[in-house]
Amino acid sequence: MSKPTSSPATLPIAFVLLRILIAVNWMMGAMILAVLFVGPQWITRSFGLFPGPEAARLVLGLRAIAVLGLVVVPLHYVVLKRLLAIVNTVRAGDPFVALNAAHLKVIGWALLTLQLLSIVIGAIGK
Repeated sequence: MSKPTSSPATLPIAFVLLRILIAVNWMMGAMILAVLFVGPQWITRSFGLFPGPEAARLVLGLRAIAVLGLVVVPLHYVVLKRLLAIVNTVRAGDPFVALNAAHLKVIGWALLTLQLLSIVIGAIGK
């Protein structure tokens, strides 16, 4: 396939944005990890709850959601890295390669997993 003479202006923006999102994703993972090490007293105080069985249940639920949040971070990384690879093939001038189809397939499975995890998170929230 012939290489285009000019690259669309959105490709550099998409490239930079995806790189920023990858960094933000890892930072969010670090913040979620930090929340897991916060004491239950801080959590109950921040929600204005008094110590008791209801507060303990809330803290346990929040920690379970935080653990699932840690599972979500690598899934987001997979999606963002594959999108970045697709953007790179478009920048190179040949977006219609078999590797991009494989990237889309992996993205699809990651998104399905994220949706299933959101159902679990919603059930914990209830």
